[in-house]
Amino acid sequence: MVYSGLEFGQFFELRTDCRFATQALTPAARMVLTLVQMQFIFLNNREMDMLRHKVVAQFGLMHMIATNLCEWLTVIIEEAKHEIHHLHLVGGLASLNDSAEDDSDYGGHHVSSRASHGAQQGDCFVSDILGALVRNASPFLFPCTIEYSLICAVVLFEMWKVTHRDHGHSQHGGHGHRGSRDPESPHEHARSASHLSLDCTKAHKGLFGGIVVVVLTIISLILFFVLNEAPGFRDVAMLVVIVCELGLYVITTTAALLACYQIRALKYTKKSGGLGLDNTLLVMAQTGVFLYNVFSVLAYSSMGVMPRVLVSELIALVQTICQTIFVLDATRRRCSSPREYRRKPGRQVITFLLVSNMAMWCVNTLEKSRARSRPNLMKFYGEWPWTLIVHISMPLAIFYRFHSTICLFEIWKACYKLKQHQPQSMSLGVRKHTDSERSERSEREGAG
Repeated sequence: MVYSGLEFGQFFELRTDCRFATQALTPAARMVLTLVQMQFIFLNNREMDMLRHKVVAQFGLMHMIATNLCEWLTVIIEEAKHEIHHLHLVGGLASLNDSAEDDSDYGGHHVSSRASHGAQQGDCFVSDILGALVRNASPFLFPCTIEYSLICAVVLFEMWKVTHRDHGHSQHGGHGHRGSRDPESPHEHARSASHLSLDCTKAHKGLFGGIVVVVLTIISLILFFVLNEAPGFRDVAMLVVIVCELGLYVITTTAALLACYQIRALKYTKKSGGLGLDNTLLVMAQTGVFLYNVFSVLAYSSMGVMPRVLVSELIALVQTICQTIFVLDATRRRCSSPREYRRKPGRQVITFLLVSNMAMWCVNTLEKSRARSRPNLMKFYGEWPWTLIVHISMPLAIFYRFHSTICLFEIWKACYKLKQHQPQSMSLGVRKHTDSERSERSEREGAG
């Protein structure tokens, strides 16, 4: 919504003779679509009965899925175009070095118009206030837009699958169908999440360890940005961030393996219905991590330089594999005995991973999201190919880290509840038996 609002506001920075209706209607329509689509996703299961008009519902859902995928691709292309034009104007390409010296006031759509339509089109902008806002906020707004489109597409696909399931229920009216909800549907997750109770025992060590990792990561990123701007210290800045990433990935890989080993003590419960919404989003987002790391490994191994960076990218790939395997396994684990409930095996490590993924999210968002942050890879692949690779893969990698914290929190909250696996009457019986023993003990002590 912020990105579309800024684009809409840029329409009023144009001269009157350069304005076209579509320049304002497109972002305005995108904002309306965002609001209406969110309302549909949250209210359709309660207010609508899609199975009464199944063909229309399937067509509409598939059309909305295609719209979100098109929006996803459009934003990727726009983001890549902005950075490529920025590289043109700062002298990244030798053919435009002269024009880069003339245009020192580059930024946002102002840059794009000058690079592609000539100086006369650039004169259409009477001010550059919102253009500067778009330029400064684009590293954060573009990934949010891409991730929003991805989440909506997956949620709508889950709804589309429901319309193919249990065809006989559609003949008995909507209320009968809504009574048997899919346990893996996003609405069940949303409804169960409204009743939140947290037990923070066996988590403090992992929490403090994760906070230390986040603090050290932020300090390393600050040093990277400061040294990168200082003349003659660019190599030192790269060394700082590479050592930070290497240490971060080694620690979190070890933590993921340790968590896999410790959580085996909990009982594994089989569930029907596939991976579920959260795990599907996690696996889809991991493709972005694979894409970025594989291209990085291929380039660094071919160049034969900077072995530390090659090792860092390899360990990052291993870390995501180990963490995803752990999440897919742990989502089906539950406590089955009072002893497991008291011990809570693996919870400290899960807490550490939950907080550490925030640190890796900071690295991806602030340092890796720009194609020019890896000049060696840009030189190896070329400006256009590497920029497209980064802007296709990195929003998914950022979303992987963000969504991993959500999945790990769900594991942290749900796996260690005894009532999830045992009947409530059994837990009440154990509690009553314990209370009766305490009362008898107190009576004996009083009599003594």
